[in-house]
Amino acid sequence: MISRTLVLEVHSFWHVGTGRGEGAGADSVVLRDSNGLPVVPGRQLKGLLRAAARRAWELGLCHNEIETRLFGTPLPDSEGVESLEVEEARFATREGALRIESATLGATPEKKAAWASWARGPAGAAAVRELYRTFASTKIGADGVTADATLRSIEIVVPMTLHATVTGPDDDWPRALSTCLPFVEGVGGHRSRGLGRVTVTLEAP
Repeated sequence: MISRTLVLEVHSFWHVGTGRGEGAGADSVVLRDSNGLPVVPGRQLKGLLRAAARRAWELGLCHNEIETRLFGTPLPDSEGVESLEVEEARFATREGALRIESATLGATPEKKAAWASWARGPAGAAAVRELYRTFASTKIGADGVTADATLRSIEIVVPMTLHATVTGPDDDWPRALSTCLPFVEGVGGHRSRGLGRVTVTLEAP
């Protein structure tokens, strides 16, 4: 097995939500690790990379088996499909070759530990809060007046660079994956509003 480091340079504010709000605060808060630092879960990264591989194949830049080989067989859309069919499809899936960890601050285990120590330090709580902002939006009607009950606020994270370890068999998957990475243009939610613009590269550890 070999490992490479996936580097996410997030160029704009971004939002990877938990699906929960905080009462009188934001309607949707971002996902944090146990130290209060922002994180992009490996499962979401896998979805972004799978979509990028499919796009690369559509443009003729890689083999048509690359998506399945690296990320496994996609499950069918469950909408309008009997649950039994979905369960049967799970048993017919092929496991992908890559294991993708969550993206966090710090390129190495030592640097990740340093970020964690900083967040837990005496001034950490106040400093960590500076990584987050609140973004509010509302709907404006044709008359130029705010529509009732449309004000929403979400928590967002400042631009930063995150790192995730990708592990796979000792073959040419790093080259194949690197071909797909330019097609990952955004991370997280609300990308149509300009959030989560990202450049993703693959580096040796």
